[in-house]
Amino acid sequence: MNRIRKNNSFFILCLIIFTSFIFTGANVQAKDISLEEALNWGIENNSSIKEIKNSIETIERSLNLIDTEYAFKTNITANPIIAGGFEEQTDDNSNGVDEGDTTFDSISSPKISLKTTKLFPNGIILQSEISLKEEDLFDLEKLSEGPDSIFSATKSLYPVLPIKSEQEKYLASNNLLKARENLTWQQEYKKIEFLESYFNLLRLQERLS
Repeated sequence: MNRIRKNNSFFILCLIIFTSFIFTGANVQAKDISLEEALNWGIENNSSIKEIKNSIETIERSLNLIDTEYAFKTNITANPIIAGGFEEQTDDNSNGVDEGDTTFDSISSPKISLKTTKLFPNGIILQSEISLKEEDLFDLEKLSEGPDSIFSATKSLYPVLPIKSEQEKYLASNNLLKARENLTWQQEYKKIEFLESYFNLLRLQERLS
């Protein structure tokens, strides 16, 4: 009985090994690729090519980040809105000597403001601000008049230089162009290098045969 079990175990083991060899051979045949496919695979997985592609992606991300500088920027601010609350600031003489009436009260009413800024590549900056005081929130007459608004446009006239964002964009664009040219050159160089090695192996095989 034990001998029969041993024979069955040996037969099953041989069957598993034989089956694995069959599937291994099938996988090897399935993985056979042409010279062109092997060439493309080698270029795609080359460490130097990958490094250049990573640098290109980094430069492209920096360019996208620079472009966000020209988007509309909105900022909402609200002073502490406390019912009937006003801030009083007193400026006392630091040396403690009373030199007349040097004390003043600065009273500012709490308000909500919406400020929008837009930067253009030529350096023009447009700004608009809309604000509403707390004391006007429940005043129908002032609400009907609309909130206070301020609009301004500024541009630096001197020195006549591109703004910082444009300078950074110019440098990044040049670096991107150089990196793409370098990628194309490296890909062609690696193809030639691979083909030279391939033909050297063929010549060596002919000599050995």
